[in-house]
Amino acid sequence: MRTTCRTLAAAVAAALVAAHLVAASPLHAQDAAPDTRPTIAVVEFTNGAIGGLHGDMEPLRAGIADLLITELGANAKVRVVERTQLKAAMAELQLGQDAAVDASTAVRLGRLLNAHHVVTGVFVTDARGRLRLDARAFKVETSEIEHVASVKGRTDDVLDLVEQLAARMNAGLALPALEVRATPAGTAAPAAPARRAVPFQAVMLYSRGLQALDRQDRAGAVQLFRASLDRFPDYDAARRQLERIESETKPGA
Repeated sequence: MRTTCRTLAAAVAAALVAAHLVAASPLHAQDAAPDTRPTIAVVEFTNGAIGGLHGDMEPLRAGIADLLITELGANAKVRVVERTQLKAAMAELQLGQDAAVDASTAVRLGRLLNAHHVVTGVFVTDARGRLRLDARAFKVETSEIEHVASVKGRTDDVLDLVEQLAARMNAGLALPALEVRATPAGTAAPAAPARRAVPFQAVMLYSRGLQALDRQDRAGAVQLFRASLDRFPDYDAARRQLERIESETKPGA
């Protein structure tokens, strides 16, 4: 009986030690650590296209917001809320797709998403191919407008304009700066490869694909994303969306 008790006690002690080691391991601590990065949610932009272009440009509401999410998300030191999470939060708050996001709505969304900043915006374009993007960010904690930014240029340069807007928002919100890769002493930093301009038609097809996803029309979305890639084979955003759809539709996914 004593032998059995000693064996049981030893087993319990070993289990406690093992549990302590697992809890104290760096990997376990890292998994348990909360994500303390600044969190940003980007709401679909308002369509301010002029005249007969208004209806044609409606897909850009989703497209520009998604592009801005991608650009802001390139900063590993911040967390950007995914579109699907934002859509779910808006549905939970019973907000329609065209709902205006004012200060009080931004606070409700931000709290539901555990976000620190909520970005809204409007785009304006005309028949002469001019495009302007205006964005403003609400601070969820206080509901105040903490930063406003604007960029303008040609409609064909929409991706470059979104990149400029993201940089201004990143700086204006005092977010952590993007990391710059260090180079060995005495060597010159490699020149950044020239980025080919994505045709506006490819951006529009991509934006229409996002709308199809919102309607749960995956087949239509796949067709539009592929058409976008046909226009511009190096369009990473369209390729990522296709890969995501394929991974979600695989058996057992």
